[in-house]
Amino acid sequence: MLGRLVRIVLKWGVPLLLIGWLVLSGKLDFRALVRVFSDPRLLALDVVFWALGSIVIAGVRWKLLLRGLGFELGLLRAMHYQCIALFMNTAVPGNVAGDVYKNILAARHIEGLTLTRTLTCVMVERVLGLGALLVLSGVAVSLKFSVIYARAPALVAFVYLLNAGLVVGVSLALLAARYSARRKSTQSTGPSTEAAVPSGLVGKVRARVAEVGEALLAYASRPLTFAAAFGLSALMHGLFIALFFVLARNVTALDLSAIEVGVIYPLGMLTGILPLAPGGIGVGHAAFASLFQLFGATRGADAFNVFLLGQLAPNLLGVVPYLADGGRREK
Repeated sequence: MLGRLVRIVLKWGVPLLLIGWLVLSGKLDFRALVRVFSDPRLLALDVVFWALGSIVIAGVRWKLLLRGLGFELGLLRAMHYQCIALFMNTAVPGNVAGDVYKNILAARHIEGLTLTRTLTCVMVERVLGLGALLVLSGVAVSLKFSVIYARAPALVAFVYLLNAGLVVGVSLALLAARYSARRKSTQSTGPSTEAAVPSGLVGKVRARVAEVGEALLAYASRPLTFAAAFGLSALMHGLFIALFFVLARNVTALDLSAIEVGVIYPLGMLTGILPLAPGGIGVGHAAFASLFQLFGATRGADAFNVFLLGQLAPNLLGVVPYLADGGRREK
């Protein structure tokens, strides 16, 4: 009981402290929510973009990633489980619990979709999402390099460094996949030898590593499917950048261009992966406040607050399919 209480305090302590500091310092004004969401046009725009990005595009991307492993899942079922994943990602810090859970749900209907393969699918989906964010930020910086570099040279260097790390990581993964494929081919065509298979923990670990390698090789053998999934990730984040820009313009007298917002948004949203608070509450507010200040703008915390609530509120609707699915499973 005490341990559970400590976890709750730690989970909410950091975000509440940050929110309190932002409010007391005048950097966060909750009245901005009323100004924006009292406008039915903005409210409708938020819901439409949420449905297109978080449900439709994300559901199709996940379906493609499962297909890349050689499995098929119906689109409606994929979007149904995506709603459940959004609810869990909102309720649990780290923004990944729902992605794991939806793959476990899918495994009930797909023969051969093991836990190791589901975790590999989760890993690839997260890498695609983060990679698309980094690439979009790099493109935005490149389009207006001189202006952005004059305002925030350290930020430009950081963006390019992250993109370089992404390229190196993907290159190493591809090299490892090619090496594994070549080794597997050599073993299958070479003389037959009966190698001793380690038992116990070592054997289980080697089996899981081999299964992850086979899953990654499956993606490497379907480059068009993988590229389409990456394109959908970029499209989804592009929609959210546009939505963030529109909402920010209505929160404050925003004098930043859409390209500059295209740099700020990906970097600010990366804080959401930190397992410090549900949905990036508090941490994201502070990050956007600082990023706006780097570009000489204010009210970054307000802009993020409006955008965040505009996404978290519909995400919580996923509790309905979550409870319904739990009821069917008990039967």
